[in-house]
Amino acid sequence: MTYRQVRKGFVPIVGALAFIGATAIGGSANAATAAVASITTKPGILHHMPSEPAPNGAPEAAAAQQTTIAPGIPIGAERLRKIKEGAPGPMPPGGAALAQEADGASGPEQQGVLLKNCNAQAAEGFAPSDSHGAVGPTNFVSISNVSIRVQNKVSCAIVSSQTLVAFFAPVGVAAGTVLFDPRAIYDRNNARCFVTAESRLSGSNNQFQYFGVSTNSLCTSYRLYRITLSSGRFRFCKKAVSSFWDYPSAGHSRSTLRSQTRARWFIVANDFGSFVDGRLLDINKFPTLSGGSTVVACFTGLPFNLAPPITLDAPTVATFLSPGSGSGSVIQRRNLNLSTSGPASDTISNPGNVAITAWTAPPNAAQPNGELLDTLDGRFQSASIQSRGLLWNVKGISRSTTSGPRAAFRLYKLSQAGALQMQLTLITNTVDNIFNPSFATGSGAFNAPGFLTVTRTIPTLSTGRAATLMFSGLNSSTSGADWSFNTLVTSPSQFTGCGSGCRWGDYSATQVDPSGSGRAWGWNQFITGPTQFNWQMRVGQVELNLSTAPVAAAAAAAD
Repeated sequence: MTYRQVRKGFVPIVGALAFIGATAIGGSANAATAAVASITTKPGILHHMPSEPAPNGAPEAAAAQQTTIAPGIPIGAERLRKIKEGAPGPMPPGGAALAQEADGASGPEQQGVLLKNCNAQAAEGFAPSDSHGAVGPTNFVSISNVSIRVQNKVSCAIVSSQTLVAFFAPVGVAAGTVLFDPRAIYDRNNARCFVTAESRLSGSNNQFQYFGVSTNSLCTSYRLYRITLSSGRFRFCKKAVSSFWDYPSAGHSRSTLRSQTRARWFIVANDFGSFVDGRLLDINKFPTLSGGSTVVACFTGLPFNLAPPITLDAPTVATFLSPGSGSGSVIQRRNLNLSTSGPASDTISNPGNVAITAWTAPPNAAQPNGELLDTLDGRFQSASIQSRGLLWNVKGISRSTTSGPRAAFRLYKLSQAGALQMQLTLITNTVDNIFNPSFATGSGAFNAPGFLTVTRTIPTLSTGRAATLMFSGLNSSTSGADWSFNTLVTSPSQFTGCGSGCRWGDYSATQVDPSGSGRAWGWNQFITGPTQFNWQMRVGQVELNLSTAPVAAAAAAAD
């Protein structure tokens, strides 16, 4: 592990309030900058959304059709394709399953609990979308490989919007740089949004990890930071200057009301080089709430495809999970032991693996026209939820059907002590593909509301085009009767001409509304035209009213 102390100074940068430099590491100085910037409205390019658009209403105008591959497609795509092609086939029907596992249809579709359904940004020459988002008390944030946008929760009206490059420009973005793999989360304890994106500059090994912390709960103004991963001969947290930092994910540890000493922002990524491993940026959260200098610790040699936690309580240990890639039968764990002295004193330990039902990566999902959508490699595509000594996360798997393998998801609940407590797969049709999943629950309490956002295709139906669904149910129930789903949008078109698979995802997002754990928001993409560059983001809110439904799970499923 290496770490760096970030110190504060000032330089005359337009739009920047402060310049932050860092101590030398390995004889090289690592420069990072911080500033306060606002997401500003630009008249003439923003599109006002109606307060209650129809679930399948007409989308905003899509970008002009593209005929070439966008430069922002992550270079890991070909590597992922090879991983999936080299994985063993799907498990045969009736294969071994743990007693806690349930694979079955969910309850009926219940449109009555769909509270909001809003269009967000559309493609502007970039694929995939990397749709993600966060929600606060007043607004929600949607973020993609194109832009960051803030919209009002009640009316869906656009509050402000900006490209990622323009948003992070106050801390330095070189000409020609592509910012991608964005993530957004909302820290309820501190009433702040946290957004992050990484950079890529064609023909250069220079890479930066950017992040911003909002100044308040409106999430329209941010204090910005830039972490130098590699620049010239200097590198930080990468195994080599020429290795490629990719697929970063974000999480955080919550603080107590009296103390912020264990509060952290987490950014984990895969480092592609002569070998691939996971890397963790462990960031002291408290100073960033006011734009102050901070400490970033780097941990290396971690499992590939590591998912950070979002902690709902104030733990002394944050647990990171990895199911591996392509296939597997265990979840690898790493515990970050949070020191009251800050990230420089944090330590990583290995508490051992958790055995799970064997899985293989989901097959790419066929649309009704036969063209395939990418489903990734079976990683955890979203952050874990950690609360009361428990963890939840969801991943893609291959599901056997009489019509051949289909993409599906499996939701896991496990204890930090290493006990697997639940595995759950839900379907809506015996031959559907369900993929690109994310999960959230607002409480670690047994059978508190749980929510999933996914993409579905039904290749055997002409109406089975890519749709965004949100499941709602009980976070500890393996009964399909305790879960129902809502359709946010069904794509009016299908992708064509992508060869072995059109880029999709790579993420969706699900986050519980800070107003109460019975409501959640989901972010995902849908298709607006014939190429993988014709996409738009849909954002929806659903509610689960435990006073009426669903019925609590049987006592046998209790912790």
